[in-house]
Amino acid sequence: MNTIPKRRVLIADDEPGMRTTLADILTDNGYDVRTAENGKDAITKCLSEDYDVVLMDVRMPVVDGISAFREIRRSSQHVRVILMSAYGEEDLKHTALQDGAIAFLDKPLNLDTVIQLVADSTELSVMAITGDDSLVSILPQCLKSSAQKLTVVRNSDEAGALLGQVSFDVALIDVELGATDGLACYLALREISPTITAVMVSRSDAQIRQIAEEAVRRTAYTIVPKPIEPERLAEVMQTLRAQRVSGAIRKPDLGEPHDS
Repeated sequence: MNTIPKRRVLIADDEPGMRTTLADILTDNGYDVRTAENGKDAITKCLSEDYDVVLMDVRMPVVDGISAFREIRRSSQHVRVILMSAYGEEDLKHTALQDGAIAFLDKPLNLDTVIQLVADSTELSVMAITGDDSLVSILPQCLKSSAQKLTVVRNSDEAGALLGQVSFDVALIDVELGATDGLACYLALREISPTITAVMVSRSDAQIRQIAEEAVRRTAYTIVPKPIEPERLAEVMQTLRAQRVSGAIRKPDLGEPHDS
């Protein structure tokens, strides 16, 4: 009988107790675990063996975790790196997430979160509010690669009724909703669930774009232009997932709208 190989995890931390604790927990959860005591050791191990996930402390001797993370990513693009730090380093956190870390966790660690991240089971629950059939048809494809849970509703009233009963992480809001525009929908949803993160979907038409920009000015996360490029939406959702689990939401620059 063929057996499925265990996923391989490397834990890099200069604290022996942290290495041992994480190694024991992940081994008990069925992973093949190795450890490294500094960034240089982690780089060497990643160059000689393949790993699925690397858990990396930021402040380590010889080579720090950020430098090691970047070196590992250059040679092994597939490796999912989770950074950890006991220090408040918000700017560094956002830079690391932009550079491809899947999370930047504050110590002391929430071990349930670590296990979920290693298992790649930190899904976002997404409610899409749109009456555009062409958009509805491509959303599953757009979100599949970032493992999101998707629910589609057709208008603001349906969205509000559902949000009153079910919690969602993200509202993907089409600015053009017919009787109610996307801004009004966003403001209504925020009243029901202040913690929901809104991503506005908008054509580049000046009047429509202005509505989306006003929502972002009022704390919506960003704008995804129509027609939607699946890779672009997947990238936004992956970044947002990493920021949420790291407790580090920061809006991306809007940039210039594309031509419709």
